[in-house]
Amino acid sequence: MRVEVDFLSGEYEGLEKIAKHFASETHLGPKFVADFEELTDLDAREVLQRDAYEKVSYLLKNLGIV
Repeated sequence: MRVEVDFLSGEYEGLEKIAKHFASETHLGPKFVADFEELTDLDAREVLQRDAYEKVSYLLKNLGIV
């Protein structure tokens, strides 16, 4: 049981760190997504960053992280 609690605690901490990087569409998380996709068109980057932010934000809110 203790191992399971430690595992879940570590997972929660990891999700909190992700939440910090996806606090807005201009934070590092969405920027990294656009960089990974190697987008150079500014409009396409902006749309992808916004989409990444919204999806991660939705997930984190439903998990009760943010």
